[in-house]
Amino acid sequence: MGGLAALAGKALMTGLISLLLSAIIGLKSLSGGGGKTTYEVVSKPVYTHSASHSASHEDYGHHGHSGYGRSFDMPLPLGLQPEYKPAQ
Repeated sequence: MGGLAALAGKALMTGLISLLLSAIIGLKSLSGGGGKTTYEVVSKPVYTHSASHSASHEDYGHHGHSGYGRSFDMPLPLGLQPEYKPAQ
């Protein structure tokens, strides 16, 4: 029972410290000491298959595939083939 009380005491103290720190930060921002927050928008690069393909994969005899992707040599499932018409 004493171990459980110690664990609960540690959790309580951790919660009180986090509450105190958030109160300090909140009061600092209310008093105007927080400064102005600015954000920068950074665009993500667009990856294509040819740009993301590494030639180092071919050096190890993988035939251009890492072994973790979908094999594009397999045909589409029957329902996804363009000439497929469901039975009526």
